[in-house]
Amino acid sequence: MGYLPHQPAAWNRTTLAGMVALTMSMTWATPSDAGDFFTSQQRIIEPRLLIQRGETMRHRIKQIVEGRLRVDDRARGPGDISALGAVISPVAATADGSPLWGVWADGSYTYIESDDPGAEFDGPQVAVGAGLDRVLNDRLIVGVSFNYDHSDIDNSIGGAGFSPGRLKTDSYGFGPYLGYAVTDNILFDASFVYSWGDNDISDQVSTGSFDSESWSATANLTGYVDLGNNLTLAPTAGIAYSYNRDDSYVDSIAAFFPAQTIYAGVFNFGGTLSYLYVIDDVRSIEPSIGIEGAWEFDIHGEPPLNSGLVASNVTDEALDFSVTGGLDVVLSETVSMSLTGSVGGLGRKDYLEISGGGQVTVQF
Repeated sequence: MGYLPHQPAAWNRTTLAGMVALTMSMTWATPSDAGDFFTSQQRIIEPRLLIQRGETMRHRIKQIVEGRLRVDDRARGPGDISALGAVISPVAATADGSPLWGVWADGSYTYIESDDPGAEFDGPQVAVGAGLDRVLNDRLIVGVSFNYDHSDIDNSIGGAGFSPGRLKTDSYGFGPYLGYAVTDNILFDASFVYSWGDNDISDQVSTGSFDSESWSATANLTGYVDLGNNLTLAPTAGIAYSYNRDDSYVDSIAAFFPAQTIYAGVFNFGGTLSYLYVIDDVRSIEPSIGIEGAWEFDIHGEPPLNSGLVASNVTDEALDFSVTGGLDVVLSETVSMSLTGSVGGLGRKDYLEISGGGQVTVQF
């Protein structure tokens, strides 16, 4: 009986502690708000990672098909390509002793930053890949790629309704690609990548983990115009569509987050201007500059994100631009390499994307 008077006090302390914890969780962020915010980050990160991989594949296909099918009756000499003729030619690559197989490896680093007031975030995207392809005839090449992507996005400032947090994603993927010389001056390329990922999310009150799967399909047409004086203009247009699905999960404070599906459709257009400097009968250097546009004609989620809680530069369908630069180097009859760089987000308010990468190819 002597302990009975203390039971209400203990109950009151428990109740008070629960109310304080509830108040703190409501002050930092409600689970649905935090989930919507981080999902909104994925909404721009995951599709762009896949689209970036598709663009890497497109550059790779263009490079390898040009290397196999370009006319090789050049009047060789330093800087002299006066006998280049057509940019692409139906030379019987399978009959002239040219290498039929190719293996490659590449890597890229992209830094993204959003300064949208109240929802700032930044962090890197790192991608590495490898692949194998084969020339099937004088116009067609097919291959398969294997990819790994890592992103680490930090919402370090937070905003109204959000606590500072972080989203880490590791994604693994593979898929086929092809290149086809439609005419002597037009190249078609296409790729498909299927990926699955592990994701870790955290803020000041909770942590969580969930799985995801995604795919991205791209198709592009690129033309090659010989301008003379060693210059080539290469306009391009294409379309990319991406899908990402995050599984449902329960975080460390027992809050449930439902599955989320994201769709993103992008129409790509632009062009590059390159200058070919021939060193000798085999080696050459080709720097290039270009501008690329991306019209995001479809970005939506199922279920819909809470539009009042996400950054406008993340979810709005928009027209974006980037400036690109590259350097293609042929080192020998079987080895070549390329370096690329770009600055993007030029058409998106309060958003910046800077990337760089390299690729090495060996033919046999």
